[in-house]
Amino acid sequence: IRPWAGITAQSVDQALSEGLGLVRPEGVVVSRINPDSPFAKVGVSVGDVVLKVDGQPVNTPAEMLFRMSLRALGDVAAFEIIQGDETLVKNVGMVAPPQIDTSNILQMPEGAALEGLAVAVATPAILNELWLPPTLRGVIVLNPGPNAGSVGLRIGDILNAINNMDIVTAQDVPKALEKSSRRVKVEAMRGSQRITLRFGL
Repeated sequence: IRPWAGITAQSVDQALSEGLGLVRPEGVVVSRINPDSPFAKVGVSVGDVVLKVDGQPVNTPAEMLFRMSLRALGDVAAFEIIQGDETLVKNVGMVAPPQIDTSNILQMPEGAALEGLAVAVATPAILNELWLPPTLRGVIVLNPGPNAGSVGLRIGDILNAINNMDIVTAQDVPKALEKSSRRVKVEAMRGSQRITLRFGL
């Protein structure tokens, strides 16, 4: 099991380095952080720049995760971080990703309007499993099923509304579909893009 970061980061390019006041482009800047992340527990914040892990430079998120993967769960890794005007070393515990609670997953049964659609409220465990930003919130698609999948709904999409009914919990999905006729309209977010899908039953 690879250690869980619970953060989203991006490489520091020339433009970012200038905006952050760095001498040169280096490291990865934290863009999102889950409040339960081991980084949050040691005071790492959005905007901090990770330069090294255990003394080894990291210039992409993949490099940072690779360095973390060399550590066993329960270990502590040393992260050299620029925080404000200071360069600090933060000792971050290597922890397992949160476990997915399958009891919170709702799957539409055979014969339903969106047969096979599986959704759940986004949790750190689910977001980690799907490699999605740790701060994502809402009802997330785990499996679009054949009907919704055929018109473009994807794993990782966040459901906003079905047939103009807001989707706040997984249980809202069948309630919204009960009100549908032969047409279904699904409104969702895919990253920063708002999408609308329409199809007949």
